Amino acid sequence: MSNLKFAPGVYQAIDCGTASIRTLAIEVTENGDYTTVHNSSVEHDIGRNLTELQALAPETIETLITSTQQFMGIAKELGAKSIVAAATESLRSAANGAEVLERLAAEAMPFQMLSGLDELQTSLMGVLPHLRQFKGPFYFADSGGGSTELGIVNADDFSVVAGDSLQIGVAPWSHRFEAIGEIIDVEHLDDAVDEMTAQFAEAMDGWPTLEEGATLAVAGAPMNLFRYVREIVGSTYDIEDRTMHRAEVEKAAQEIAAMRLAAREAHPYIDSKGVGFLLPCALKILALMNVTNTDKIYVLHSGICVGLCLQSAKIELNKAV
Repeated sequence: MSNLKFAPGVYQAIDCGTASIRTLAIEVTENGDYTTVHNSSVEHDIGRNLTELQALAPETIETLITSTQQFMGIAKELGAKSIVAAATESLRSAANGAEVLERLAAEAMPFQMLSGLDELQTSLMGVLPHLRQFKGPFYFADSGGGSTELGIVNADDFSVVAGDSLQIGVAPWSHRFEAIGEIIDVEHLDDAVDEMTAQFAEAMDGWPTLEEGATLAVAGAPMNLFRYVREIVGSTYDIEDRTMHRAEVEKAAQEIAAMRLAAREAHPYIDSKGVGFLLPCALKILALMNVTNTDKIYVLHSGICVGLCLQSAKIELNKAV
């Protein structure tokens, strides 16, 4: 991966997001290369809870507790050296977030509450192998269900030059579109992109200005949109070709906006999360392209769980020194 060194072994992490709670276990080498040995998730209603109640409902809390207990059992079966759990925007913004963390600690295991900057840096560590090709400073975003962590990263040492966490998530936008109706017209799409662009621009006020066409790498939710775009045009999904262009994103947004709910649910290339999240995800990407002055993005899987595991492997190595 880099000059960083890690304690070899199996490490597991849990990420409580806005749409699901996920666990990932990886086997790490001394150099930071890794192989996935387990990957699973359980969907929940945090996104809708936050929209309707501004807090987590009792049944959602129970889902988090039972899921975490199951994930802890998996870590034991795998013989993981450690298991860590993190909470992000979904619990940062919940009125009863502190209460939920107390319940999780008492009935399952403690969760670390990541700040927006922590989330950005953790995700960045989890995708470092895919960023080595970039030259000069570049934009990096972690696009989630409840927030977007955006920063400028120095390609030499992958330090964050400037960064912020914004409450621009696909979950609340999905619920806003539900209130409009099944079919979303172009005017609503344009308004949404303009609103998100303005929010990003305000957060980036005072940041260094990068050259036009600077790389924009986005991890997280856009991977589902990337798969949809590639499959719908009949392209083979190539892990080495991770670029997605503005014209592709605009076309996908218009297609999805014109689909009725039943059509989206039955679509072979739209998974259960994508039914509501795919459209706002496309619009958020267009807003990020606007504010970073680029017409393409480099798409990555979410790096939160991998980043958490690698952080654990570094801590384990330091213990042995």
